[in-house]
Amino acid sequence: MRLEELDFELPPERIAATPAARRDASRLLVVRRATRTIEHRRFGDLPELLPPGTVLIRNNVAVLKARLFGVRPTGGKVECLLLRPTLDPLEWWCMLRPGKRAGDAAGFLVDGRRAVAVENVHGEYRVRFDLPAGETVQDFAERLGEIPLPPYIVEARKERGLAPTDDDERYQTVYADPKAARAAMVRGSWSCAAARAPSNTVASATCRNSCRPAPCSSAITSPC
Repeated sequence: MRLEELDFELPPERIAATPAARRDASRLLVVRRATRTIEHRRFGDLPELLPPGTVLIRNNVAVLKARLFGVRPTGGKVECLLLRPTLDPLEWWCMLRPGKRAGDAAGFLVDGRRAVAVENVHGEYRVRFDLPAGETVQDFAERLGEIPLPPYIVEARKERGLAPTDDDERYQTVYADPKAARAAMVRGSWSCAAARAPSNTVASATCRNSCRPAPCSSAITSPC
């Protein structure tokens, strides 16, 4: 398979640059595999679409404010996206932009605190942050970072002249629990399984749009 085979046209007007006013009004695409048909519904319709005995498993991980902005000693701007922690509380694997310059030995500053890439593995950088005693990278990010919106949402807002929404709240699921865990990118999802159902019966639902300002990529599959 070639990479270009995965390309598809996404009309800009179909990108939801801002979340629905009501979370349960978000769009939901229903795929009925038995009849090979689809329905355009709303997330509020989900209860009537699930068969009796369905068990729901939810992802309650909260989204970390993982996008940090810094400056190099030369004055150049740096964007640092936190990906995942290491065993050291002062080090995270990150994506840097511009990578080659931001990842050199000179490092960069975020709010006056120095950060240096100490390892580069296939374009991912292990960055060490010089932080005050007792502060972790996660604490630092929650204090200074921004929610890592997908680039297509940021671009759509710019093209339409839309002001930022309350992303800190709306990009989180309503059941996100910061005390449970935090991650740089979280897909708000429900996994469903019909209890005591035949082996060929499957029901699953994913609804990013009910919790996050993303395009209508939600889908629920009905029993076979």
